[in-house]
Amino acid sequence: MTRLVALAVMGAAAAGCGDPTVDRPGGGQDAPDGAAPGPVAPQVAPVPERLASSALGLRGRAPGAARVFVRGAGNPMNAAVLPTDGSFCVGVEFSTPATYTLEVTAQSIEGQLSPPRSCS
Repeated sequence: MTRLVALAVMGAAAAGCGDPTVDRPGGGQDAPDGAAPGPVAPQVAPVPERLASSALGLRGRAPGAARVFVRGAGNPMNAAVLPTDGSFCVGVEFSTPATYTLEVTAQSIEGQLSPPRSCS
């Protein structure tokens, strides 16, 4: 009787699973069959060579994305993408004067990641 209950629970759990995704090295994901492809790499506005302060408003566009992630200046940051035109602005704080390379990645509402876009 215990085995029958265990098999019923395992069967019910397996029936509730959705389509799998496969994480790829580099942060991208393969979409399940029939799913829309992930977002394209975000477009990032040119950044100045020198900053007058320790902060930067990193602006750009990521059409079709819900969120962007920025890595490379300490803790990762993220911001929502405006659904009307795909624009975003992320406040990036720099701890010390240096040359930084930032990596910007877009994420779709389904969780798929774009290829990264680098800027420095």
